[in-house]
Amino acid sequence: MAQSHAESDGHRDAAQGRLDNSLLRAAWRLSPEWSVGALLLSADNKVSDPGEEGLPASRTGQFSTRGTLSSLSLSHQHGTWRGRLQVYDNHGAGTWDNPQAAVTRSTFALRGWRWQETAQPWAGAELQAGWDVDQIDGSVAFNGFTAFEGVSMRLSSPHLALAQRWALSTDWQIQPSVGLRLYDHSVYGRSTAPHVGVVLEQGSTWAWRLNASRGLNHPGLDAPLLNSLVPPLAASPNGWRELNPERMNHLEAGMQWRPQAGHSLDVTLFKDAVADRYVFAFPPAVALPSWTNLGRYEMRGAELSWQGRWSPQWSSHVNVTLLDPSRTDLPYAPERSLGLGLTWQAGPWRVSADGQAQSAMNTLSQARADGSSNAGRVGGFAVFSGRAAYAVPALGPRGEVFLGLENLGDKRYAYRPNYPMAGRSVQVGLNLSL
Repeated sequence: MAQSHAESDGHRDAAQGRLDNSLLRAAWRLSPEWSVGALLLSADNKVSDPGEEGLPASRTGQFSTRGTLSSLSLSHQHGTWRGRLQVYDNHGAGTWDNPQAAVTRSTFALRGWRWQETAQPWAGAELQAGWDVDQIDGSVAFNGFTAFEGVSMRLSSPHLALAQRWALSTDWQIQPSVGLRLYDHSVYGRSTAPHVGVVLEQGSTWAWRLNASRGLNHPGLDAPLLNSLVPPLAASPNGWRELNPERMNHLEAGMQWRPQAGHSLDVTLFKDAVADRYVFAFPPAVALPSWTNLGRYEMRGAELSWQGRWSPQWSSHVNVTLLDPSRTDLPYAPERSLGLGLTWQAGPWRVSADGQAQSAMNTLSQARADGSSNAGRVGGFAVFSGRAAYAVPALGPRGEVFLGLENLGDKRYAYRPNYPMAGRSVQVGLNLSL
């Protein structure tokens, strides 16, 4: 069982928030091979919008969310053959109380199952098979009057994958893999998402990898909702049904080097090509106002991460990401970002320091209208934080008292224009465990 409560009055006027969450998990072993489990998670959260800095009139009220996730699972393991079947139900509601507009209440209900089996049919092989089914429903009401309800979507996706490991010599091993996921959507028909890859290893020191995959994103309830709310689209009430799923083709090459125990360097080069983004468009892009698949972009990038344990007391990590998007208005895609950290631990003491730096970037969501762009942009920044903790056995096996220092340099930065993050701040507390 777990229960959490967090509450803050925020670092600006009208920026208060509250989080309440409860978790209950239970499992029973029926035999050495079979077990069943259950999960219940509830959330009840509320947050206020402080508005743009210096503009109280831009505040948009409060947003509250309530949701409940429940699931039952059946698991088994017979030698190298193991599997799990899980059925779930996730439902809830969000209420936006905006004094400048209307009270908007949206509901969601997502239910289905996850089934996966893993086996080793012969030496060096691993076979995975499964079947996922999801059904989603929802509604939207303004000031108590329902504006959208009644559309239900179902997505069924069986999948199969096979990996085989071969020893090329005493030091060299190779493992190719291939897989396929089939999609059957109640509105958007059938489509496929394959993946293929290979890993080449030299002992425990070197590993090279190469893989390619496709990801699909089917339009959700936002498509029929906007179809009913945007007047020019209402002339074709079923136009959203003619859409295709969005596609992302992913290519990746990587290398990992482990020169000694506790140290590793990982380098990755990747390219993502996104096509068929679904948007609603107007003439002259299309003959008549309608939904269509027009949006496309590419993202090329590189990632480097280093982790090292220098002694029983000292460890550190460094992460670098470089992005080169084909469109300059893509949100939350800084061209350069850096993360680093240093930890010292001895006896009951644990002291850590970390830093984050990134270049300027566009923000906010990309609208589903053809030709839209993200005008909001925030500047680059670098912030540093620290934490010191002292273990207290009387508070439990993970009990501690701690002191946290955020934004040590009192830097001004933001993830959304005119919504500055907190300056230098201090947090004092304790953690209890059983």
